[in-house]
Amino acid sequence: MKKSQLILMIISAGILVVISLILIKKDNKSWKRKGGIKTNLLSDSIDVNKINTLNFKDSNSSVSLEKKDGKWTVKERNNYPADFSKISTFVLKIKDLKVVDKINVGKKQLGRLQLLEPRDKEEKDKVGSILELKDKNNKLIEKIIIGKMHHRKIEDSPFGREMPDGRYVMLDSKKEPVLVSETLFGVSSKPAMWLDNDFIKIKNVKSIEFKGSDKNENCLITKENENDKFKIPELSEGKIENQQTINSVLSALKSLTFKDVYPEQIKFKKGDKVKELNSITVKTFDNFIYTIKIAEIDKKYIINIETQANIAEKRIPNKNDKKEDLAKLDKEFELNKKLLKDKLNKEKDFSKWNYEISKYTAENLLKKKSNLISNVSKKEKSVKKK
Repeated sequence: MKKSQLILMIISAGILVVISLILIKKDNKSWKRKGGIKTNLLSDSIDVNKINTLNFKDSNSSVSLEKKDGKWTVKERNNYPADFSKISTFVLKIKDLKVVDKINVGKKQLGRLQLLEPRDKEEKDKVGSILELKDKNNKLIEKIIIGKMHHRKIEDSPFGREMPDGRYVMLDSKKEPVLVSETLFGVSSKPAMWLDNDFIKIKNVKSIEFKGSDKNENCLITKENENDKFKIPELSEGKIENQQTINSVLSALKSLTFKDVYPEQIKFKKGDKVKELNSITVKTFDNFIYTIKIAEIDKKYIINIETQANIAEKRIPNKNDKKEDLAKLDKEFELNKKLLKDKLNKEKDFSKWNYEISKYTAENLLKKKSNLISNVSKKEKSVKKK
């Protein structure tokens, strides 16, 4: 490298450092407002460990997150487990909220900052969200009105673009609007947003039996060994298993997710409310049996999953086992047995609730016999003849 090129590189690097420092300085200046810098929103006396209930409410919906027996639950979803990680992160964020500006406005101007409480008489563009923090005795610790997002202009943007950099909030105990340095994107009054999305994942499938209202379309696919392809017993001549469709079913079972927990307890019987009813029985090589019931209700797909398992208590010796390996094999068996029992106990709990799944997931599960078979192609015919 020439000396002149090296000097040019050093100068360029120095310019970049200077530009970065200027931008950082400008960004810091944007938070140096008249009302004070980086003071805590909540009182230091508030102990987050004593928070037992979080109530969220806006003009459209509400949700109560309650701690029961040490575990967070979603009240509006029949006390379904809540996402502990999401809740703990949010609570700590609320505790650490910093005030960067005090806003001097009268009561009549609170609507401009969306700091009015969501009531029927108020216009929706003037109200905010309510967050109530309560203790185990349902006593109010603090009530926060979360209002409009604050934006700042992006320096040197040719289109005058802005980015969110804070939020207007107001403590009910102080009635003083302030600006905090967090956008609080995690605030939501929708129950589905707080549910623990951990769910059953069905792998190592040995057989799947599809049953619907049309008995002629019922179908069983099965295989003897894990590496085999699925077969449909007694296929008529000229027909073959549609492995692509079968793989879409397997993929859906392996990555099962839900949109929401269905709040109503329903009987999976066809009637005025239940438009369609199908069931799928899945057996795995781990001797797990999943019974999946799927109903279509008001254009929503609702499922219930029951899990059973036949877990061997003792290892069956193999004639090829070596004496020096017996202790190791027994230990591996006991470890695997514990894992399977833990899996069974966890998955059995999911049957207590019904779940709304996406149309895409439902369509991948609701297969008929006609979907699972296809005609033998000319290429496949020629291979069979050879």
